Amino acid sequence: MVGYPRWAVRVAFFIFLAASARPVAAAATYHVDPAGDDDHAGTSPEKPWKTLERASRQTLAPGDRLLFKAGGKWRGSLRPQGSGADKQPIVIDRYGEGPLPIIELGDQPGPAIGLANQDWIEIYRLELTPDTNPSDKPKRRPPQQGVLVEGRAGGKLMRHIYVQECSIHGFRGELGYNAGGIVLVVPGWPAAFADKVGFDDIFLANNTIVDIDRCGILIWTPAGQGFERLLTERKSPLKWNQLLATTFVLIKGNTLEDIGGEGILLLGCTKPVVERNTVTRCALEVGQPGASAPRGASPAASAITLHSCTDATVQHNVVAETARGRLNATGCAFACDLNCANTLIQYNLGRGNEGGFVHLGASGKANVVRYNISENNLHEVVQTAGRAADGHLVYNNVFYLDRGKAMVYDRANFANNIFAAVGDARFKAPPREEGQFRNNCFFGPWEGRLPNDPNKVTAAPMFVGPPARTGGLDALKTYQLLPASPCRNAGLALPNNGGKDFFGGVVNDGKPDIGVHELPPLKG
Repeated sequence: MVGYPRWAVRVAFFIFLAASARPVAAAATYHVDPAGDDDHAGTSPEKPWKTLERASRQTLAPGDRLLFKAGGKWRGSLRPQGSGADKQPIVIDRYGEGPLPIIELGDQPGPAIGLANQDWIEIYRLELTPDTNPSDKPKRRPPQQGVLVEGRAGGKLMRHIYVQECSIHGFRGELGYNAGGIVLVVPGWPAAFADKVGFDDIFLANNTIVDIDRCGILIWTPAGQGFERLLTERKSPLKWNQLLATTFVLIKGNTLEDIGGEGILLLGCTKPVVERNTVTRCALEVGQPGASAPRGASPAASAITLHSCTDATVQHNVVAETARGRLNATGCAFACDLNCANTLIQYNLGRGNEGGFVHLGASGKANVVRYNISENNLHEVVQTAGRAADGHLVYNNVFYLDRGKAMVYDRANFANNIFAAVGDARFKAPPREEGQFRNNCFFGPWEGRLPNDPNKVTAAPMFVGPPARTGGLDALKTYQLLPASPCRNAGLALPNNGGKDFFGGVVNDGKPDIGVHELPPLKG
């Protein structure tokens, strides 16, 4: 066999060694200071850039850092260029001590920070607002976003977008799904089904998002079985399972207040986790008479809403004071809306939400609501828009009322729940029973019929104390049961019950208690 000449092999070997030893370009750190100069290199705190425009012109490489001086303020929009890489994300953050750096967008439409077809990017510790003197400006502006991430490249799964410890406030625009605090979106949905785009590894944590339209946090991607009908109507060659679902989403520890529509809205996600968020006063604009919303935007909104999601977990959240305008059909703390399957809503507190505690939308399947505390959630405390055959389970919750009236729509299976109404408060069931009730406690008056439950308890559940009415999850031990409670060992044993009650107690003795608290097993 004829081989290569020996000299050629040696040359190739040394070329390979030289290429292997060639150092990878070191990541750069760029600094931006209102007192800087755009003619500077920007690579040291002593020679920083000055403007957002200069920072936006720089194409950032994997591992680069773009840092804004603490206490500084810039007017306009940041549009950083470039993407990071696996284990080499681009980081946008602050440097120095002092208040968060401020990016003040002004009255122009669009984002304070905008990304398009970019990934492996992390954003930390920035303040984003249209104006630091909002009283001097009109409340309504064109659609704006604090952070906007757009996926426009067909067939691409955009990975690793992190936004943490930011303060985002004052973005009040139209009530469409193109405006909000943190927005990840496939533009043109639902018309642009040919663009198969999704997101992966999304971490939005410990942000404060206040005074926002429409959504505090929005992830909007066209994936999920519910889009089959829309694809058919548009004569698309695609099927729903050819679209890219958004995966590995964690939304944790955020504080959201005074939101025009949904506090958190996820659409087209697989296995998202929404946990330990505090969401207060949502749906303030949506559904109100006279509210202006663009065509295609629903007048219905709830505080934490899932749409066309699969295997989602919503847990350890506190949601309060969601509004329900006259045209808002929901207004609940939690909504498991159209086409959701296998959602788990557990260990949450909902307090004083005008539309109710939970909405289970039509065309959903096998969603579970368990170990939650619902306190003075009115109108329709449990909304079920589908059919009893959809297989929803609502069990081991406490629904408490000491004011007002709340309907319990029963197109689901209810077990081991406590419905407690005191004073002038009332629960109400629809005239025709469609769901199934087993081993629930009904205490206090019901308007109309009482649900047909062959093993019901109608005595007082004997809580440890009166409801706290204020405070978070740690203030709810008053809903624990006294040892002599008639709810003790009176529940129905259910498979796959999670193993723990609201307070972390073990549920495994085969004789569950009714409600959110499992007392220790009786001895003897």
